Amino acid sequence: STHPIRYVETIVTVLEIAGDIVQPNIVRSLMRIIAEGADEDAEDEQESDDEEMVSSTDSMRISTVNAFLKLCEKPNIPQVLVQVVAWTLGEYGFMVNDETPLPEIAKKLCELAKTYPKARGHVVTALVKITAQLGSCLPEILTTIKKFGNSKDTDVQQRCLELTALLQEPDLMKEVLPVDASMEDIDIDEDLSFLNGFVKQALDNGAKPYNPPTKTNFASLVAGLGGFGDDDEDGLGLRYEAYDQPTI
Repeated sequence: STHPIRYVETIVTVLEIAGDIVQPNIVRSLMRIIAEGADEDAEDEQESDDEEMVSSTDSMRISTVNAFLKLCEKPNIPQVLVQVVAWTLGEYGFMVNDETPLPEIAKKLCELAKTYPKARGHVVTALVKITAQLGSCLPEILTTIKKFGNSKDTDVQQRCLELTALLQEPDLMKEVLPVDASMEDIDIDEDLSFLNGFVKQALDNGAKPYNPPTKTNFASLVAGLGGFGDDDEDGLGLRYEAYDQPTI
């Protein structure tokens, strides 16, 4: 099978040449390879008595990070590739901290945020992760999130505002943004039991309990609208006919 480093290098070259016409599944495949790494680290590791021996997965990630740092210096990078670069540097930039400190990586990302609007959301998220790893917010990062905190792109705006809020809770930031956790499973509390105390307090203060609408109740709300198909007995279907013209 193709070695992960060779595969990553090949796909990155394709992205540099073909740019944004590359199918999204190829981009996702690249990010998955970087995140999951080699299938069999034990088979790829070189024989050594050194306890700090670097696995093939770590070698691939370090090589990719270094390649992407050099790529940041090039002009006119395809936006989809910038998205991958930002994600990779945010997740694994810490692995080259001795050669390229995280503050230097953050400064490169801030420059990317200015130049590539379609990748700006990914860059901001990478800056959030680096801020959590550093434990404090660099002036360059603070300037960037302030600049784009009022962006017309609501996704970018939300990410900037989330970082601003997390800066008020440094311990929480580290907890919700752990290092190298892109492949960790997340336990989801579907019942939202952590809100039970809040709900109980609200009910004790006179709030009404939530009463989810039934089909019958919803149908009664839309019954006067008309325009639903004959086979839509409960009134929950889509309306395909235009509404009546308003009268003045």
